[in-house]
Amino acid sequence: MANITTSKYEELFIKLHEVIAKRKENPIHLKVPFNTVDKGTILQLNEYFHKHAFNFKTHLEDENTFVITVEY
Repeated sequence: MANITTSKYEELFIKLHEVIAKRKENPIHLKVPFNTVDKGTILQLNEYFHKHAFNFKTHLEDENTFVITVEY
């Protein structure tokens, strides 16, 4: 699980692209604490990844864990 205290767009964007660049896992699952996720940030990431032909999904793993999945 990524250790992110605030889930700003730039932080999540960089983290996702670092994992994509390594090409070790597909799909990528980035887990962040639910209370740090901003709806606007998720919408921005969704727009970017769909625009660039990535499959982008989100879900709650439990009450406190928000999972972002990107498939390339």
